[in-house]
Amino acid sequence: MFHPCHIAGVLAVMTAGVMGSVSVAQSAPYDLKWYYDDLVEVKRLDFIVLTDQLEITDVIVNKGNCPIATTFDGAVELSVNDAVQKLGEVFAGQEMEPLQQTSDPAEGLPLSGVYGESLSVFVGLSCNILLVEIITSEGEWSSQFKP
Repeated sequence: MFHPCHIAGVLAVMTAGVMGSVSVAQSAPYDLKWYYDDLVEVKRLDFIVLTDQLEITDVIVNKGNCPIATTFDGAVELSVNDAVQKLGEVFAGQEMEPLQQTSDPAEGLPLSGVYGESLSVFVGLSCNILLVEIITSEGEWSSQFKP
């Protein structure tokens, strides 16, 4: 049979071990905000870098259902595509297939920046941003937005 003092000592060691293994979740190395960009009529996601150096290798919006663009030309094409789809719905009364992009709209990936710099990607105006998944040189994070 175990002596009560022995049991208390074992419990103290087990408790200390459990308490010592608690870790604090690392916060994202950026701050994320999105804006309506009325110049090209798209939504712009801005990643403000909060580390000395950050590389964003991929940005996935709404589980890949909203294409992204990393360049101004790509953003213009997203805007034109949204307009064509809306006109198609008005005139034909049915959903239109998206236009083919002239180049890879995400060709600017990876994006690299330093502390305080803003790195941006664009999504079409029709995209209701709910979930943004970000893959960086510091790990992977996701941000959710309310509809």
